[in-house]
Amino acid sequence: NGILYGVVTKYDFAQNYEVIFYQGYNLKQLKPQYIDLGIRKLSQSLGREPQRIWAPDFFQDTDGTTYLFTTVNDKGRIKDKNNEEIFHHSIYVSKIDVSEMKVLETQSVDLPLDKNYIDAHVFQREDSYYLLVKDEFTKTIDYYQSDDLNNWNLVKEDFLSYAIGESIDYTEGQFTLNIGGTYYVFFDKYRGSDKYPKNQYVITTTDFKNFSKPQVVTDSKKTILRHGSAIVYQEKPYEAIM
Repeated sequence: NGILYGVVTKYDFAQNYEVIFYQGYNLKQLKPQYIDLGIRKLSQSLGREPQRIWAPDFFQDTDGTTYLFTTVNDKGRIKDKNNEEIFHHSIYVSKIDVSEMKVLETQSVDLPLDKNYIDAHVFQREDSYYLLVKDEFTKTIDYYQSDDLNNWNLVKEDFLSYAIGESIDYTEGQFTLNIGGTYYVFFDKYRGSDKYPKNQYVITTTDFKNFSKPQVVTDSKKTILRHGSAIVYQEKPYEAIM
């Protein structure tokens, strides 16, 4: 209804909140609200020890229901493919009433327990839900499908290597933007190589079978961009609707 929303990581367990929601009709005048998603309580009930809550990502369903996917360091530490010790994460989803800024429900996302997933991004295509999520062990992005946002089926491990047609790792920060049936899939390359230096890239597709070659996303000064997210934005949307 013309309202802009944003959410950021700002957990403060002492103050009993886990994220900050921002809302308003003007990007320069967004008001914060401090929200407890209920993740710590749920995580502890599952026998886990939540340490940090981060990487919030909105998803709005076609019926207007809004969800927030978050990552939580709550399963201790494990070794990655480089034998380096890293946090072991879980993905959670919260159903949000954005008009009242209330959390209606929070649950753990049902993904393989042997995976170490972070940075979930959900989008819709052809009446199905799709999830792009980073595997912190392999440093690549996996691709899932669901009919109900609860039961997820693996479509493709290491999705970006499949889409590009050659091996690429150390990727994260993925998100999609659908404009006129063309899907723009953005991702970060956070450790460089000769062919794909560290930067943010985009590939396009209409069917998720055929993809364009990666292009670097930069500003006029060639600044390295990281962890972006895009929306189709109409200036002064509230005034336009009214």
